[in-house]
Amino acid sequence: MALSPGIVHVQAAPNFFCDTNLLAEYLLRNDNAFREKRGVKVIHLVRNPFDLAVSNWIYHTQWPTPELWVKSVDPCTEELWFGSQSLENMVGPTLLVGGEDPIMTSQDFDSLHDVCTGLYRTSKRSNEWSYYTHLRHLEPRKALSLATTHMMIQGMSGGDLLRMANNMIKLRQVQQLEDQIRIANHMVPHKEQSSKERMIQVMTLSMKQFTKEPYEATLRFLDFALEDAVGMEAKERIAREYEQSYREKLESGNEHITADKEILNGEKVNIVKQKASLQGYLRRHEVFGRVLGNIERLVQDSLRDSGSDI
Repeated sequence: MALSPGIVHVQAAPNFFCDTNLLAEYLLRNDNAFREKRGVKVIHLVRNPFDLAVSNWIYHTQWPTPELWVKSVDPCTEELWFGSQSLENMVGPTLLVGGEDPIMTSQDFDSLHDVCTGLYRTSKRSNEWSYYTHLRHLEPRKALSLATTHMMIQGMSGGDLLRMANNMIKLRQVQQLEDQIRIANHMVPHKEQSSKERMIQVMTLSMKQFTKEPYEATLRFLDFALEDAVGMEAKERIAREYEQSYREKLESGNEHITADKEILNGEKVNIVKQKASLQGYLRRHEVFGRVLGNIERLVQDSLRDSGSDI
């Protein structure tokens, strides 16, 4: 990872699985010998985990599927980095460590795997089904459970729920590391200036803000990223253009936006109408409810630290 000074880098679902000291080094490393790098700003987009889990299932249940990998992936067979490292190995040092209150436990990975194998290819009828066929033809709560386990135990094709939680904690740890170094060097900033004096500045924004208030969210994004390097008139123009673009996607029925659509599963049921009840199911589930609930509190804390609406 090389973040050159003066350039906006966009990375979807980054894997911040390394040591905190190493992550800080990566973020601050300058690969441009001709330009000074004074620091880095990170804008981390997050989403409520219960909403993300349900939307993920609905999105991948569409016909035709927007992403062909759902027809070939095995959601229950563990995916490994370098032939040996599982997602549990990667996020364990971050999510399984928390004194008496970790995000999850090692036993939760076993429980999630049991949920997956208890739903995937368990009958003569489904023995030849693809993952995609399961998502479309299983009863909605079972299909959602299968999709959610994939988002929690698979490190390459899935794992986004745990990846999001891991990254929030890692970014917080990097800032805490900088604070410790500053204090050790007697560089305690004034409270009003502390955030801007950081070499690593982090703003957490919710995807919900961009869907509910696209103009305001984009303007806040630009103010943080660019400060006074770009005039307010230009920022407002960019924010208006983004808002217009988003509204046009809503009106055209863009496949990546599932809100308020009619999306039928294989049993011809409009599953979008079941969003609220399915979120309730996840909240009541013994494993999903506890782990996703912990991630939800983490999201809320990160948004609150950034002064964002929850």
